[in-house]
Amino acid sequence: MPGKRSELKEKLSAEILDAAFEEFAEKGYSGTTIQSIAEKAGVSVGVICKYFESKEGLLRTIMQRVTLETIYEGFKGTDPEEVFNRYLNCLKDMQLNNPKLFSFYHQIFRDSELNRKPDGFCVRYLSDEFKGSILEKAILLAQEESDLPKRNPLDMYLLLVYAVFGIMEYYKVLGLPAPENGYILNVVQFDPGEKNRRRFIEEKEQEIRGLSKDLQVLAHTINRLFPLSIFCNLTRNEYHMLSYDDFYTRKADYSGTYDDLITAGMSTIEDAEDRENFRKAFNRQALLDSYENGRDMVELTHSQTGDDGKIRIMRTGAWIERDENGDVVSISISRELSGYLKRLDEDKKTMDKFFGKTERVDDGK
Repeated sequence: MPGKRSELKEKLSAEILDAAFEEFAEKGYSGTTIQSIAEKAGVSVGVICKYFESKEGLLRTIMQRVTLETIYEGFKGTDPEEVFNRYLNCLKDMQLNNPKLFSFYHQIFRDSELNRKPDGFCVRYLSDEFKGSILEKAILLAQEESDLPKRNPLDMYLLLVYAVFGIMEYYKVLGLPAPENGYILNVVQFDPGEKNRRRFIEEKEQEIRGLSKDLQVLAHTINRLFPLSIFCNLTRNEYHMLSYDDFYTRKADYSGTYDDLITAGMSTIEDAEDRENFRKAFNRQALLDSYENGRDMVELTHSQTGDDGKIRIMRTGAWIERDENGDVVSISISRELSGYLKRLDEDKKTMDKFFGKTERVDDGK
């Protein structure tokens, strides 16, 4: 009987950890509650607290599943360059083949609650993980035998971790494959021999500059047509503004959780019926359900009060699709309907004028 009880305890613990992992990966640490984990795992809040004491305890247990040492399991190399490359290759492989795990770590390392103080959870956890690791030994050896800057090894490790996740996420947003290891190591001054530093950096800067010019032209065009356009990752509950500076109201942040975006949008709609219709149409679950039911576009006409106090009639739409990582994403736009209808009317007059001339030419033949 004790053995059976122990098995049930382990099974329940694993189910709680799996539920917590899913919640953290989707909503981030700050956006996840013990209550939401309990609901996903099908247990009470009391059971979770009995097993793990706190939300932070849950997070630490999950992160211990994939430790720094796991990355180097079976690896016997001592050359610093090999050690750094193995670390980066494992993270790239994680991003390509285990996007849920990569999303989990990305959410954790960008969460303000976990990284707010110098001794916050992430720094404390990474410090414990780093002590005596093969990566610490590689940094010390590289500092001794090469031109690697003689900074505190722990500070260099923390720089590498945050820089790598930031760089890889940036390239993902641009739709580019993860950059070469040499470029990443050069950016954070981690190349032991500093070899080919300028070539790597100049090539990548040129590549990004060319892409940036194209994106700037596209962004300018979008901004003229739609003063508000937003990229949303519905699966991860994230968004960031594409065009926003010229919009009538600025209640939302430039990036954050999608749920907060909808709350900010609703706060600008005074009419109760319009506000409820907006919530029903664009809340995250509604858009996910729409996509699952075969709809790739949701549109709504509604009133909205600008920061200048004027009430405008707006047309808001969301185009929904699935990206290469399997996440459901959307592009949301909003424009003032009166201005849009005015342009349509002008286009109609132009077309009528054109076809009218054509008919007169045909009649004269």
